[in-house]
Parts: sequence; structure tokens; C-alpha cells
Amino acid sequence: MIPAVTKYRSAGPVNSVFLCHFDGTNGQTTYTDVYGNAITNHGAALTTTSPQFGTASLNCTGNYVSVAHSSSFLATGDYTIEGWLNYTSGNNQVMIGKRANSSINAWFLLDFFSGIFAYVTAIGGALTQIGNMVATPTAGTWHHFAIVRSGGNCMFYWDGVQQGASLPLAAGTVADDGSAITIGASAVDGSFALNAWQIDEVRISPVARYTSNFTPPASAFTF
Repeated sequence: MIPAVTKYRSAGPVNSVFLCHFDGTNGQTTYTDVYGNAITNHGAALTTTSPQFGTASLNCTGNYVSVAHSSSFLATGDYTIEGWLNYTSGNNQVMIGKRANSSINAWFLLDFFSGIFAYVTAIGGALTQIGNMVATPTAGTWHHFAIVRSGGNCMFYWDGVQQGASLPLAAGTVADDGSAITIGASAVDGSFALNAWQIDEVRISPVARYTSNFTPPASAFTF
């Protein structure tokens, strides 16, 4: 048990393998994952200006953080990758991904290229778009995102509403090159880093938390 984050503990089952609240002080450059996964800073910092929950959020201004690869991230079945995003400006940016560089197919990828697009990749397959929201996010507003795999199908939710149709993804472990997860960039090399976004409450779960439209959580994530 990590004393600094015990206030977020829940009486329910532990259903996640990564959870970072991005809480702390203004300008802080160290971050704590509830499960102890190592987070490396690449020029980003916390801001206490208008976080979604808690005391702060991650301020991305061309910078990002990475989460060391862990075997617990390898999803052989259902999973959910989710978090909160606050758009300010810019285009051609990636919020979260897992690959060494932008030419490699990613396990999952969420990007903003004149709209929000979500992708996943199966072993031996190509990067597949599972949904998109063409409209530009509302500047200065927090938005919830979720990439979900349930029973072999993948869905993308934005503010609790599914974007596009559920798409099948081959059974088995998803494609993974063993790279770190990047929060605020496309890949470990820092390509397509966010220019002016805030990120809060990032969670990865080995369960399908959402299988239909839903109301996004009204408080900080628990386990």
C-alpha cells in the first residue's frame, strides 16, 4: 500500500494495472502510479490550474511522460485504456500510445488530426481505426476518452458516447513491441507530442469497463 494514494482506494475489487492521478504541486516533474510502474518525465510538468480532479493535472506543451513496459500491460482479453483530456489548441498531436516510434504499429493510439481518432493493432495486423470524432474538442473543457476491448470487439468512447461501430479484433495478445507507454506523445521518440493539452486520471484495466454508452465518472478513478 502506498500511503500517498490510499485515499483513492476502493472497497471493490482491483481491476486496473496502471493508475496515475497526476496530483501534486505546480511545476512538479515527478509522478506516482498507484501500482508502482516507473514513470519517466520528458519535459512535462504538473499544473494546478483547473485540474479535472484532485490537486493538479499533467501539462503537455510539446513534452510528455513515459511509463516503463510491464508484462501486466499485455492484454490477452478484455481491456480499457481511459483518461481525461483538456484541449487548448493545435493539431497533429497524439495523446497516448505504446510504440518505439511513429512508423511502428501501436497496441493502442489516440490522436488528434483534425478530429479525434482511436486505433488498435492485433498481432500480425495493421493499425486499425476503431472510431473517430470529427469535431474539434471544446477548448477549455475536460473530455473523457476510453478505448475498450470486449469479447474480441473494440470500441472508442468520447465523453461516454461510442464513436463509430464496434470492430472485431483477432483473439489473442495485442501487438506490442515492448516499448513504454507514452502519455502526451505518439511514441517513445517523442513524435507528435501534444502542444497545449492537459491530461488527468489515466487508467489501464484488464477488464472491459464500458460496453455501451455511459456517463463518465464524476470523481477521481479508483481501482
